[in-house]
Amino acid sequence: MGLARVHRLRRQDFDSIYRQGKRISGTYLRAIVLFGAPETLNPFPKIGIVISKKVSKRAVQRNRLRRQIQAAFQALLPRLRPGWQGILIVQNSALGCTYGQILPELEKILNKAEVLDGHS
Repeated sequence: MGLARVHRLRRQDFDSIYRQGKRISGTYLRAIVLFGAPETLNPFPKIGIVISKKVSKRAVQRNRLRRQIQAAFQALLPRLRPGWQGILIVQNSALGCTYGQILPELEKILNKAEVLDGHS
C-alpha cells in the first residue's frame, strides 16, 4: 500500500524544494529537505520519491524500489518531526537493494537532516 495523501508532495512543491532545500547524500539515496515557515506549518511530513530511468529501464524494478522506500518511510513516520517536506532521489547503487538495506539508509539520511526525533 502506498503513502497516504497527506504524506505525498504535490507537483508544485517540487520546484521550491529543489531551489531552497538542504541536500544530503547517502549510499543509495539523496535527499533534499525543506522546512516550512511556522505560519504555514503542516502537521504532516511530506515526501516525494524520484527514480530516474537511468536507475533501471524496467518499471517493475523502479516500482519495487519505490514501494520499499515508502514502507521504510511508513516505519519511521512516528519518529518524524512535523512541518518538513523532502524529495528522496534514488541513486543507481540502490538497484537490487532490499528493505533491510533501505531502512537504515533512510534513517541515517533523515537523522542528518535533523527531522527524526532524537537526532544526534
